[in-house]
Amino acid sequence: MKYYVLEPTHKKSVFEYQQFRKTISQNGEKLVVVATLETCWRWGSWLITVPETDEELDEYCKLNDVSIEDWPNGYDDLREQLTPNLLDEYHDLDDYDAEMIETWDGVSEDWSINTLGNSDIELDTELVLDEITETWYENYIEGLEELGFEESGFSTEIGTTITLKNCTSDGTLIH
Repeated sequence: MKYYVLEPTHKKSVFEYQQFRKTISQNGEKLVVVATLETCWRWGSWLITVPETDEELDEYCKLNDVSIEDWPNGYDDLREQLTPNLLDEYHDLDDYDAEMIETWDGVSEDWSINTLGNSDIELDTELVLDEITETWYENYIEGLEELGFEESGFSTEIGTTITLKNCTSDGTLIH
């Protein structure tokens, strides 16, 4: 295996998205309310694991229920896909075998509300947003659960190019 510490090249480019869902039923109709908390961090780092040998790539395929035949050039294509591209200006960390080392200095937290479904249920999104924000700062996830929301997703994205530094399996940099 190859191990890297991945970091953004510019500050204030790490974004975490935490989603919560609640279904509202009224007069036989349903409306799904999706509340998303976007947190921007000044900086962060992740340990990235990339299979290096064909055997390690076979194991990756087995664990992820894919076949090496899914890639036109086989092992080389898969190895390239699993290695973050330094020139890309966007990285969804779900695309990699990534383990967070740290994030620090939260810059902002912003809530947004979206609805799913074709319903005549009227929703005062400003009121719901205020209620969610106040509840979050008082009781976090437990408070949202009391409002009927369930956690439904989490993702981390980096909106800039990155650096990769060789390291050991525990994240110790190799100089």
